[in-house]
Amino acid sequence: MKKIALLLKNSLINNQTYQIIEKLENDKDIELIFLLLDQKDSSTLSEKFYSFVFKIEEKIVQKFSPQDSIKYDISKIFQNIQRDYFSTHKLENLQNSGIDLVYSFINLDEVDNDLLKSITKDGYIYTLYSDNRKIKSKNIAFWEIYNREDSIGFSIHHNNKVLFRGAINTQRTKTQTQIRLYKESSTYIIKTLKEYANTGGLTTLDEKIIYTNPPLPSPTILQTSNYLKKTLLLYSKLLIKRLIFKQHPRFGVAFIRSSWENAQLDKGIEIKNPKNHFLADPFVWTKDNRTICFVEDFDYTQHIAWISAIEIFEDNSYKMLGEVIREDFHLSFPYLFTYEDELYMVPESTQEGTVRLYKCINFPLKWEYQYNLMENVKTADTMIFPHDNRWWLFTNMSTEGNDDQAAQLFAFYSDSPLSKQWTPHDKNPLVFDSDCGRNGGILFDQDIPLRGRQKQAFNIYGAGLSIAKITELSPSNYKEEKICDIKSTFFKNLKANHHIHSHQNITVYDYMRYEGLG
Repeated sequence: MKKIALLLKNSLINNQTYQIIEKLENDKDIELIFLLLDQKDSSTLSEKFYSFVFKIEEKIVQKFSPQDSIKYDISKIFQNIQRDYFSTHKLENLQNSGIDLVYSFINLDEVDNDLLKSITKDGYIYTLYSDNRKIKSKNIAFWEIYNREDSIGFSIHHNNKVLFRGAINTQRTKTQTQIRLYKESSTYIIKTLKEYANTGGLTTLDEKIIYTNPPLPSPTILQTSNYLKKTLLLYSKLLIKRLIFKQHPRFGVAFIRSSWENAQLDKGIEIKNPKNHFLADPFVWTKDNRTICFVEDFDYTQHIAWISAIEIFEDNSYKMLGEVIREDFHLSFPYLFTYEDELYMVPESTQEGTVRLYKCINFPLKWEYQYNLMENVKTADTMIFPHDNRWWLFTNMSTEGNDDQAAQLFAFYSDSPLSKQWTPHDKNPLVFDSDCGRNGGILFDQDIPLRGRQKQAFNIYGAGLSIAKITELSPSNYKEEKICDIKSTFFKNLKANHHIHSHQNITVYDYMRYEGLG
């Protein structure tokens, strides 16, 4: 059993910290104690103004996400855990306490790091809530939102070595982004501490970087005021678009008769969205001399989507055939593959918590649900393809307690695409980066798979797309190499594009504009 100390500012903790402690408490290989700092408030006027502004923001966010804003007092909850309260100057009293490791929930600039090392067998672990290769700040998520960065990183460290890195897309406010960071990182904090308790060791990244950027200072009163002004302006513009101009972020689909390598996307033919609908996530298939584009068909009036089919004719005209798969829950991303001369579809069914398999009984309109390939999972944009005598399932999963699948790419393999038993890749998640983690379609260079990769941006879902060739894929290794970017400039007034697919010399893709629903 490993004795792990948790270093906290005080006994009042947020919901995400509580979830971490609860998971660790139930591990038979871990004995927890708490170290609580006892510090007087020495905040400057700027820091007090900063704190005041974000307490107000937290209260506003709490209205929409009350569960994430719950506070717990550990002194009243974890009665069975030894609790020790120490001020910073008394940490040296722990020299012979038998602590194996400290996990710090606070900024280590506030603690004597050498002293922390001296009271433990194996030092300390902490999480930085920024990409410290670019920016380091104790003001979590402030500067990234202030500067309208597309993503924000986090990293878990053991002493001076990096154990894990991830990056998520930024939200509209600092508070929302901070909550997301805590949610996304908590699974990996728990995993890291459990790994240490169970094995006595930790796996580090092979990372050798010289950090040249100094830490950013706390925001001045003017900078905090500017943040407030920019945030209010952002929400005002969104309300004006929605309430006055009746504009919504609305995806659409286009096609072009060309292989993806030679496609001039600006020459493509746009498929008109039905009234009060948008179309997205197109996959195209030619069979029995018919070319059909399958799409997510979202109904704004019902706030749900199903899978519809559009037939594309030789003269480049098209016809809406209507829905082909509809359930009581949201469906999208109608991924297609063939196996033993049969055509299958694996649409996204995140809302139901499954990966569902459908078989084409009569192309293109009749499909029958077969069974679930996976259950009790929060996945999005699943793709199944063969490579080196295995079948691979690539999907975007969210961490426990989080419903966002925008950053993490997971892989599983089996000997059949119809299997219910999928073995996870040794290095899951293969990618943890909102710039390129989420699947955006699939292409092939002969037999080599190329992954479409969505890019998320500040205030824009699916802002862009890149294509990467998978150069190494085995149960223990994964590498991909970006070969191009597809920017949302091929049609007028585009704000985003996030999907591409090609089959038998026809390519389909999507895009987003702000427009009315007519």
